[in-house]
Amino acid sequence: MEKIHIGKLIQAKIKEERRSAAWMAERLNCHRSNIYKIYESPAIDTALLHRISQILEYDFFKHYSEEFVSESNRKNELSKNPLQIVEKSATKSY
Repeated sequence: MEKIHIGKLIQAKIKEERRSAAWMAERLNCHRSNIYKIYESPAIDTALLHRISQILEYDFFKHYSEEFVSESNRKNELSKNPLQIVEKSATKSY
């Protein structure tokens, strides 16, 4: 399972949009230093994430949904045929 660092994802999206921490701080009505704290946070409050998603018009929650679906699919596949999973991982080249 891959850990999601939501702060880094937010920072990347703001950079992709060619926006600044000051721009985001103005929209969240907070100090720019709080935005830098968000960038460093691996997890944040869902209400704050919802607000950031609205401001950037981007669904950050989908990263969690994709991880959940991926993990659920893996568990379902494993319960159906545990040997198949072992065989697949043994043939992967890294």
